[in-house]
Amino acid sequence: MAEKSRIRLNPTTREIEIEGTEQFIKKYFDIIHNMFLGSRASEPVQKATETVKARKRADKPAGRPSKTGSVIKLIQGSKKGITTTELEKKTGLSAKRIWAIVYRAEKSGKIKKADRGLYMAA
Repeated sequence: MAEKSRIRLNPTTREIEIEGTEQFIKKYFDIIHNMFLGSRASEPVQKATETVKARKRADKPAGRPSKTGSVIKLIQGSKKGITTTELEKKTGLSAKRIWAIVYRAEKSGKIKKADRGLYMAA
């Protein structure tokens, strides 16, 4: 019975799973490792992600800002900051949706937390 060899790659989590003979593993591990975990590996993944984001933006109808964009503009437009409760009232979005948008915007550096529940431009 022939032994089967396989390579599993997960570019999102950057996990590599190689099964097979010792010779197979030695031959392909360094190649795969450098391909996906080397310094150049992040560039193609990032470019692919940017392409997907650009495609999503292109699918939106023109002239209508996104909900995320509206929330970020409200936060960046307030000089003293704005609370999540005020954002809920002004946008009509749920608290859960506001918190998700604020969390992502804060992580990306577009806004900063001034106090608990109070956000302002970064």
